[in-house]
Amino acid sequence: MKPPSDEKLEAFRRWALKRYSDRSTRKLVADLRACVQYDGEPPESAQRVKRLRDYRWAWDVWQAWGGGGKVAVPRPVVPDVRKVLGGRRSREPKRLRVAVSFERADYDELVRRAEADGTAPACVLLVIARTGLRVGDVLRTPVGALREGVKRADGVVTLVVKGEKPTVYSVRGGGLAEKAWRALLESLRAAPSGWTVAEGVMEQAGASAEAGQGAYERVRRALERLGADADVSGRLHLHRFRRSVAVYLAAAGATEAQIQSAMIHTSPATTRGYMDEARALESARLLGRIG
Repeated sequence: MKPPSDEKLEAFRRWALKRYSDRSTRKLVADLRACVQYDGEPPESAQRVKRLRDYRWAWDVWQAWGGGGKVAVPRPVVPDVRKVLGGRRSREPKRLRVAVSFERADYDELVRRAEADGTAPACVLLVIARTGLRVGDVLRTPVGALREGVKRADGVVTLVVKGEKPTVYSVRGGGLAEKAWRALLESLRAAPSGWTVAEGVMEQAGASAEAGQGAYERVRRALERLGADADVSGRLHLHRFRRSVAVYLAAAGATEAQIQSAMIHTSPATTRGYMDEARALESARLLGRIG
């Protein structure tokens, strides 16, 4: 079966953009294509139930649009998640089974190699490692705003973070975080001020900052290359830097509220989810005092 034509999808995208954010509209179009491609059933994966929910939402929105005809697949059926999980209500959270932050020696070695590399993807890694920002948030940042920010005494810039929410952030401070931002700007010295960091990483206008696109893939491959050279253990995932920053801040005595602010979490519950490792390490240090 073929997905709807590009002309119909473009008309659908324009219609959906009036009702949803740009990010949600792009996701709707992508999920609708995949829904038809896989006949309403996504490939087998750990997130199959979630993908089915996404497909059903895209299917329902397409039908509500009403201008593009019927999709060639039935409405996706989302099974009871308990049946999918073999009667269990939920899987054991991964963070309780394995440590997800980097060992400090591995973290330091990755940072050292990223500094020595000096390319734009490696410098994006360096910023993530020093600030704990999401990779997408760094990639969406305008190069011109960063250039102006490092000139300001307070270093304030506005980042468009996950969910299209503008957030004020500072690229100054005089510490390692500011050094990382300056290294990133140096790697993007040839990029026009009107570009985003993602466009600078790709060295072309119009590059997307969304996960799975070119800029994200270049940063991910840079981490895999540096991690392989440094013989870092565990899965080389970009989000491990974000977890590592939260754990290291807690070890340095930062409060949960301070860590929530640094991580740009809208909910303290999200921050608490990051702190399992930190609490375990702190408990081990306290128990080590016995005797």
